[in-house]
Formats: sequence, C-alpha cells, structure tokens
Amino acid sequence: MKKGILILGVLALMSGGQSLSAQVGINTDAPKTTLDIVQKDTATVKGKGFRLVDGNERKDFALMCDSDGVGTWRQLTMPVIFGKFKTDKKLFFPFKDVGSDQYTWHGTTEADSAFLNTGAYIELPPGMWRVDGTFIINGDPIDSIKTNDYKLWLRGTFGDNDTVRHISPDMGFTADIDNNKLISGMKDPNSNYAFLSGSVIIRNTGKTTKRYYFILGAPAFFKGSKATDIRSDAIVVNFFGYSAEHSITAIPINMPASISY
Repeated sequence: MKKGILILGVLALMSGGQSLSAQVGINTDAPKTTLDIVQKDTATVKGKGFRLVDGNERKDFALMCDSDGVGTWRQLTMPVIFGKFKTDKKLFFPFKDVGSDQYTWHGTTEADSAFLNTGAYIELPPGMWRVDGTFIINGDPIDSIKTNDYKLWLRGTFGDNDTVRHISPDMGFTADIDNNKLISGMKDPNSNYAFLSGSVIIRNTGKTTKRYYFILGAPAFFKGSKATDIRSDAIVVNFFGYSAEHSITAIPINMPASISY
C-alpha cells in the first residue's frame, strides 16, 4: 500500500500542473488501464481489493457514479418507472367477438386492429424492460349474456403512440415471436368488475426515451369453457382512468449476450 501511495505522489509531483499521459499501477509494473490495482494476497489478508473512504461507505453499498463519472458509495437499488393515467379518461367499449380471423395481432392501421387506446402510458429509456400492469374494468352485461353465461376474454398490450391502436413492434423478447406481449383477463357475466394483470417485455431499441400507450381489446367470448361466436355488440366494458386499482411499473432487464433485442 505504501508503494501505491508513493507512486501516486511521485506522479503528482512529476505532472507539475501539466497534462501527464500515464497509467498508474499498484502492485504491477505493467498497468493495463489508467489505474490498475492487483491484489496481493497474504496468509492472513485475502481479496480485500481497495478502500475508498468518502463518508458514504456503508455495509453492502456499491460504488456508483453520477453523470460526470464521479464515483461514491451508494445503496444499490433497482430503478422503477411508473406509468401515468389520464384521470378524465373514460372509455366505453361496445365489444363484439371479432373472432381469430377478424383481427391482426400486428396490424398497422386502426382498420385491422381490434384494440382501443386507453390513454394510459409509460415512458421508457432505451433498453429492455419488464413492464407489470394491473387494470380494473367494469360493466353490466345485457341480460342475454348473463342467461347464456357468456364470459368475455380481454387482452391488453402497448402501442407506439396515441393515434394508432396496433401492437408496438417493440413488444416481446423478439419481434417475430408472440411471447411476453399481452396482459389478459376474464370478465365474468355475473360480476361487475374484473382484473387484467400480468407482465410484458418492451424493447426500446432507439436512442431516446419513448412513450408507450396501453391499448385494450382483441375480445373473445366463451360459453362455459368453449369459445362461442357473437357477431353483434353484446357487452359494454368501461375503462376509467381514475381507478385506484390501475398500475403500470417497469424495471430494466440485463439480458444475456445470446439474446439480441
């Protein structure tokens, strides 16, 4: 350790206020980086690394830097981003079963999309994110739906902006595999309320923060456990932006090198 201090002191004196292009080595005569520290284990002291006393040191803290590259000890936490909801947004969906042949998962216009924009959104910086969502819907179905025990299956996902209603190509681990792209839930005919909850993956491959809007739709009806065809407006489902049960949160994912996004 004394050798390291001596080296740093000599270099500081040599610089004389001038630019010094050199690499500093501690316990090494051939430093490979600007500061190269090689731990020298002894019989009683092993793997202690280096010591930084800046007044912020705590047990289990990690060395972290600010935007200028200045490092200090800080508590290691997982950054979380929260979505936003328009409190005055009220959507009334006169859903009908569009059938699997009637909508396109990756449609590019409203005409070939079965989703409606709820106005809720989340803004994500570049990178891969796991987005968790919980949403409540309500609606009193018409009597014929109750009598026939028709259940409504709804799907939610995220679109690129507030003017289109198709699934963003940024959804999922990859654009060509339909995994981790939908948040779904079942609306029972005898209950006024239902939850949609789950997790999806969003890949912002750009260089700036991007806003993703939550879109809801792609309905399907079931009688008991079997899908059924309903081609007329059969149920009204409401989505209110001010519901206290709504939440959207995102945390970053560090993916293995083998997965390209």
